Amino acid sequence: MTRADTEQVQACLHVMPQFAYVQQPSRWNVYQLSETSPRIAFAGCITSYDEARRLAAKAHQPLQIAGDAWRQLVAARRAPRKPPKDAKIT
Repeated sequence: MTRADTEQVQACLHVMPQFAYVQQPSRWNVYQLSETSPRIAFAGCITSYDEARRLAAKAHQPLQIAGDAWRQLVAARRAPRKPPKDAKIT
C-alpha cells in the first residue's frame, strides 16, 4: 500500500494477502489504517473471514480485505465464495 493509498483510506482494519512459500496459507496479517500517526499499525493475525469480522467489530473499525487475501481465504475454505454484503474487497 502506498502513501497515496493510505491518504485516501478512512480508519479501518485491512487484511493483507499472505506471501508465503506454502500452497495453502493458514494465517493472514491484519493492519489498522489510520489518518493519524501511526498511519499503519499491526492489529493481529486471523485464520478466517469470521475471525476478521470479529476483530473489526471488537476494534469498532470497518473491515476491508485485499483482493488477493480474499482469494486466498476462499481457496483455503476460510471464507465463503461470494463475499458477504458487508465485506469490502479492495
